[in-house]
This record gives sequence, C-alpha cells and structure tokens, in this order.
Amino acid sequence: AGGTVGPAGIPMIGVMDSGSSASGSGGGDDVLERVLSMNLPLPRARRKLVAEFETRYVERVLEQHGGNVARAAAASGIARRYFRLLRARSRRRTEEEE
Repeated sequence: AGGTVGPAGIPMIGVMDSGSSASGSGGGDDVLERVLSMNLPLPRARRKLVAEFETRYVERVLEQHGGNVARAAAASGIARRYFRLLRARSRRRTEEEE
C-alpha cells in the first residue's frame, strides 16, 4: 500500500484507445486527429480536447444514471452545481456547432 503508480499502470481510455468508442458517434482518435490537424497553439488545442472530453463524459454519466443529475454528479465525484455547469457548457457548445 502507498506505492507509486507510473504511466504504465494507468489505463488509457477514449482519446488514446482507438479500439473503443468514446461515445456513440465514434472513437476519441477522430477528435484527437482533427484537433492536431488544425495546427493550433497548444493552449487552444488543449481547450478543444478538454471541452470534447467534458461533453462526452457528461453525456455518458447522465446516460448511466438515467438522466438523474444528482446521481451523475455523485458518481463523478463533483458537486451537483459544478456538474450542472459542465452540462450547460456542453449544451451551449453543441448548439453552437449546429
């Protein structure tokens, strides 16, 4: 107990795992490649990837908890208020893309 976990001990999910789908609309590699192909400065590229992760995460955890925000927030380990903020940001980004 109390040992250190190195990078090899951390499972890579979604963005780095091309064999799985990070959401119903495809895997995370497509997002990563799309952002990389934009040749953005690191801070902007990072914001885009984090925004996509947050959107997919919120969608997935809400689905897992039948749309119940309180349970989804608790399962995420964050306050309900912050979870609602993430959800609102996600919705705003989705509307802007349409």
